[in-house]
Amino acid sequence: MLKFYLWNVPGLSLLIPSKSGVLYANQTGGHHCLEDSLEGIVLPLFNTFEGINQERLLHEHFVSKWSGWCGEGIDLETAEFVDGVFRAAPHTSWLRVDRERLSDCHEAWLLVRPVEFRDTETIEFGDFQFETGVVTWPNSD
Repeated sequence: MLKFYLWNVPGLSLLIPSKSGVLYANQTGGHHCLEDSLEGIVLPLFNTFEGINQERLLHEHFVSKWSGWCGEGIDLETAEFVDGVFRAAPHTSWLRVDRERLSDCHEAWLLVRPVEFRDTETIEFGDFQFETGVVTWPNSD
């Protein structure tokens, strides 16, 4: 199986589980330096929209709130913050943190669900749908 490391890919990426033969891996969890991976497809998401840098906002939140040590789940407050960051740009406004999987989420590895399928400047869904995915970005350790 082909393995692709995402730790130098700037901005947010959405991983969608699929039997693709490609395993996407990233260092996550802040100072925990976990290595998570998922077989599937990757959709690069915009990083900055009208001056809103989503990667920077998420980095700052996890470093300040969690002191860089977020490797064992997130709380509801963090999920709400992340959803607000997602809503700030049309490229991610259709995603939400999966409230049933907060214990499986951590810095740079957030389990998400689509709340609707909305085409963006870079994604046309057609009749493609999925139930769950992971939003990831460069680890902030």
